[in-house]
Amino acid sequence: MENNKRIPVTIISGFLGSGKTTFINQILKQNPEKKFALIENEFGEVGIDNQLIEAKTDTIIEMNQGCICCTLNNNLVETLSHLLQNYTFDHLLIETTGIAEPSGVAAPFLKYPLFKEQFILQNIVVLVDALNFEESLQESDLPARQVAFADILIVNKLDLISPEKIITLESILKSLNPDAKIYFCEKANINTTEIFHLASQFSPEKSHEHHHHHHHHEHEHPFNSVYIEIQEPLDLMKFQNWMNMMLQIQSGRIFRVKGWVLFQGFEFPLLFQSIGKQFVLDKKPSENQKKITRLIFVGVGLEKSKIEQILRKLR
Repeated sequence: MENNKRIPVTIISGFLGSGKTTFINQILKQNPEKKFALIENEFGEVGIDNQLIEAKTDTIIEMNQGCICCTLNNNLVETLSHLLQNYTFDHLLIETTGIAEPSGVAAPFLKYPLFKEQFILQNIVVLVDALNFEESLQESDLPARQVAFADILIVNKLDLISPEKIITLESILKSLNPDAKIYFCEKANINTTEIFHLASQFSPEKSHEHHHHHHHHEHEHPFNSVYIEIQEPLDLMKFQNWMNMMLQIQSGRIFRVKGWVLFQGFEFPLLFQSIGKQFVLDKKPSENQKKITRLIFVGVGLEKSKIEQILRKLR
């Protein structure tokens, strides 16, 4: 394995029946020049999804003992180590179960030095079942958590809903994740080459605009996003201590936090992302970003005034 070039990783998630396997078939068919490694995860003792994968890759590793995120500290980490030691490949695909949270699967690539060195988490793709998404939101907050963590949203089964419902669905998705790139398709039929060329970028200005533009739909579900902007630099230790405490206590209410934070002693802001109950702070300053703090919180019933008030005290 070459150490000077990190291997791109794409995590593919989405609620039960959203079309993940069909989408992976599209990836494998449309990119024959790439050598993929595929980790597919099923919930149950016997794997069947590998029988549905039409194109072949050199490595299909089934993880049937449970969700990837549930066996995070051993199974997924061991699998990634095994891949690095025994195989050569251009791109790693990880398909989660329909009941998995992408945050748990993403954590090793941001947490462990070896994986940070060898892999680069290119993007997290979440498929959305256009026909059943609103109904699934009423039954569980998991679909909202999945959407909140995505870089790219693929709204599938578009042929099964009305134009009016498409508008409503898009508004809900943007309120859950103002930053995600949204594609619409039927039968998971989409140009996957473009997706692989999309860099994972976060634009708070764009998010802020979407949040306000679609605020009139927020009453339809309990999930919302809050954008905070602070001009004055924050204290690094105070911020880390507060964020750590908040993510532990409010884990059921806060799905995702991401953005840039300007700290005292730093000329430029640092990139911040929460991964479940953990968070990652990139120590390399983002010189192309404005010299202010800009954060987006996504969760349930979040109050902007309270969050902003606490953040302003962390100076």
